[in-house]
Amino acid sequence: MYLLISHIIFQMEDSWQLALFVMKLIRLIFPHLTIGNWHLYTISSINLIISGAFMSLPVSRSPRLWICFAILTASMSAAVCILLLSTSNFRQSPGTIFTRLENQSQIKSNGWAFMLAGSMLAAAGAETSAHMAEETHQAELVVPRAMFFATVINYLNVLVVQICCYMSFTERNTFDQPSMLSLVLSHCSHRASACIFSCLLIVTWIQQISQLFASTRFVWALARDNAFPFANQWRKLSTKSQMPRRATTLLITLTILVSCFLGVSQTHVTIFIERSDSYLSLMCYVIPVFLYLLSDKDVLYRDGRNFWTLQQWSRPLAWLAFITLLIQMVMGGFPTEPKAAGPQFLARAVSSASIPLVALLATVSWFLYGRAHYVGPIKSITVWTTGQEVELPRAGDGIISNPTSTEEAVGRRANIFEDSIPMQVTSGSLPQSEHLTSGNPSTSINSIIIPVYASNTTKPVEAHESQGKPTL
Repeated sequence: MYLLISHIIFQMEDSWQLALFVMKLIRLIFPHLTIGNWHLYTISSINLIISGAFMSLPVSRSPRLWICFAILTASMSAAVCILLLSTSNFRQSPGTIFTRLENQSQIKSNGWAFMLAGSMLAAAGAETSAHMAEETHQAELVVPRAMFFATVINYLNVLVVQICCYMSFTERNTFDQPSMLSLVLSHCSHRASACIFSCLLIVTWIQQISQLFASTRFVWALARDNAFPFANQWRKLSTKSQMPRRATTLLITLTILVSCFLGVSQTHVTIFIERSDSYLSLMCYVIPVFLYLLSDKDVLYRDGRNFWTLQQWSRPLAWLAFITLLIQMVMGGFPTEPKAAGPQFLARAVSSASIPLVALLATVSWFLYGRAHYVGPIKSITVWTTGQEVELPRAGDGIISNPTSTEEAVGRRANIFEDSIPMQVTSGSLPQSEHLTSGNPSTSINSIIIPVYASNTTKPVEAHESQGKPTL
């Protein structure tokens, strides 16, 4: 529930930010034009519809396209830095960051405060990269690497952009102007500002469709696991290209409806929604890390699918990550300086209330719907081991199959690339076959054998040929 709501809010904020860039470009051409919140809402909604239509095309799943997007994003970011440094009417040395940076925090070290601000933004790109990496052929190997390197690269990118902004903007205007767009207009010419806004517009759109890619896949996975009503309709894929178009439509519709709060007026409700996304996304990291710390030490070595681990450093780094996440949540809920609190204190402090509110919503939805329908933990295991959507029968139901969980009803597997291939047979994983037989106790569903382990220790599985059929 935390991840679902944070996905919707992130999508709403990305589309709203893109609408602000479009508005700034329009006002550069028509300076006397008055643009209200409903104009921004209309631009945001049109952008969401166009982005959703693009994500419904098979080309949106092309790895080469996303490589081109990555190169384009790096080029646009470099262009923004070059334009700021070459056209700004103010310049200062980057060394002054560590000597006379005027920060409004209680941290005495200016350089540490500068780098800490960048670290809080660095994790923003890791979550999207992780979801996109789940579409690869060896997701269990690629996902942790994608999260790690995406965080590092994003942190370096944030630091470079922040240094360029600090060298181009005066400290007085930095604290007086409400946004970066106003800072650019006050320091650069209209032509340079238009170029900078155009580059930021392209980068924001790529960020939005990447977030839409990740959010769509997550919504489709929830529908696959019967996480919300009418899931059998939302999880259907297109016949020819296996695209989750219905899940995309559902996500776009929900985002447009939530964006109505921003279209009405900028009130405490909208500020609460905008600021709650950081708490919800951090909770998506805090909860699994906390559960891992409560588990046995060998919890990652039981199913044979841990291709990328930190070995003996896993527990210490998990504690470090847990403490860091808690510190970020506490720091985000309070003002950095008493005199600078103003009206922001209420919004920043109350936004942390989104955590118990979402927990209450998740509890109510679980007892009203999820307890009787949700099968996520089962499918998250079987889809990795068999490559097909299957569902184990509930206690007392007998050995039956779920017609809504077959390959024909849902799709080939969780990977929805057109060129996806089944997971290769490795030590500890089950072979990809539709006719597996086993001498051990097991449950047969749709000609798929799911081994039933009597203890917590899983023995290695070896596949060998016997009478023309794979045997466990």
